[in-house]
Amino acid sequence: MNKRVLSSVTIIVLATLAILPVAYDVQLNYNGLALTAMNVDFSGPYAGSACQVLPVIESFSDATGTVRAALTTLNGCTVDISSPTPIFVVTFQVLTRQNSPLHISTDSDCACSSLAQYVSGNILTVDHTTSDGTFFAEPNIVFIPLGNVTAVPVHPKVHKGDTSTKVEAIVTMSATETLPGFVFVVFDIVTPTGATVTLTSNQAFVQPGTTATVSATYNFGTQTGFYTVFATIQRGSDPTALFPFQTAAGFVFHVSH
Repeated sequence: MNKRVLSSVTIIVLATLAILPVAYDVQLNYNGLALTAMNVDFSGPYAGSACQVLPVIESFSDATGTVRAALTTLNGCTVDISSPTPIFVVTFQVLTRQNSPLHISTDSDCACSSLAQYVSGNILTVDHTTSDGTFFAEPNIVFIPLGNVTAVPVHPKVHKGDTSTKVEAIVTMSATETLPGFVFVVFDIVTPTGATVTLTSNQAFVQPGTTATVSATYNFGTQTGFYTVFATIQRGSDPTALFPFQTAAGFVFHVSH
């Protein structure tokens, strides 16, 4: 996931296929410099059941970068978690342009049993696996102020055999930024007839203090007239998850005979 500074993000820690649990001790670890925990819903899988519960630990701290829920039921009461069920739900606010691991402590990490099960009158540790995630902050990649979108050639001529032009966009990142990222640009080209053609550029990796040029080739055939290009940045820290940000003012190129 990618998020901007001061936006909020919700993380749900789930348990699946834990049959007849009577207790759990689950901890989520995160980067407290990147995210601040604003609220945690510790209702857990026993909410709405007939079980009486004893919360042992319900805590969260940016200083330690942890959210922890430890709970046991009374009198051996159990519930059957046969589908993904929240252990807790955390609402974070994004503090800075930093990424954060989202790591669930394993039994070896905490020297504890994360899940306990009631079987034939005995309380047993539940064998399980954990699946971690990553929070990706949104890198501050923007268009350069002037000349950010252009076409090569900018005045194609059909009689010279021109049938296409390369639309380009130039993006940059300030040297004061600290988080590099990935970017591509979506070009929406409005043709002389009013139709819109959408093209996607190549992807580039941008470091602080650098610029990059991305492009796509547009084939206009023999259709002359004025074309308007609108370009939208798609950016992110994860190359497989880029999100729209800034749209540049329309750029016009002219195809003539």
